[in-house]
Amino acid sequence: MRARFLFFIIIPLVTFLSVGCGKNSSSSDSQNQTAETPISVTVAGLENGARIHKEFYGETEELGTYASTGIPAVALTFDDGPQKNSTDAILDVLEEYDAHATFFIVSDNISNNPDVLKRQVELGCELGTHTSSHADLTTLDDEAFEEEVSGSISQIEEASGGEVTLIRPPYGSLNDEVKEKLEVPIILWSIDTLDWKTRDASRTYKKVKNQVSEEGGDILLFHDIYDETASAIEKVVPWLVKKGYKLLTVSELYEYYEVDLSLHKAHGSAH
Repeated sequence: MRARFLFFIIIPLVTFLSVGCGKNSSSSDSQNQTAETPISVTVAGLENGARIHKEFYGETEELGTYASTGIPAVALTFDDGPQKNSTDAILDVLEEYDAHATFFIVSDNISNNPDVLKRQVELGCELGTHTSSHADLTTLDDEAFEEEVSGSISQIEEASGGEVTLIRPPYGSLNDEVKEKLEVPIILWSIDTLDWKTRDASRTYKKVKNQVSEEGGDILLFHDIYDETASAIEKVVPWLVKKGYKLLTVSELYEYYEVDLSLHKAHGSAH
């Protein structure tokens, strides 16, 4: 992949260097270290940041770890979908940048866009349940709890052909009893974009820019049922890519930061 990458940039890079800008590298004894440095500059003739990202973080690129690469990573997560148009628009952006995300699905909404779950799986995204009807799990008896959790997992897996690996409890509502009952890792968040409240793409984008950690590890909360969120993602993803972040699923993020994603515990970030 390095040879292919050099082929695409060598001619415009010579022009770029001729005006006095050199390659940023603090080491001369490791070609592998240089190959893992994220691309965050725009070189003449390579205006398409998405294509650069695909070349560099494509399917053949090993995930590695933060300790070994020093490249920050975050997990974009989306609740409440699927929703026709907005979920599809978000997936269009993720596909363009070869980025992964995690979708916490309300299974009662699958009928709003039944084919989108298969596309999420095909793009390497991760599926989680957000229950069947967005119910507060702390208020349910055992029968209702089983229907909301196990029932939703079955519906999502049947519709997607994939596996449900995580759960996000609606409203972030948890107690010790709920934690012990759940048999997949529980995921909360470290950055709540409040997109559901503001319904403002610019404010959602600014919140990400202002709050995301330079070291990465954040889990960002969005809702894929809003057109305004889809519009925000059109800005958020390119900005994160330009800043050099890997965009991973939640499970990939925890693997990358070498943090255990254990059961019966609420996880808010991989910091």
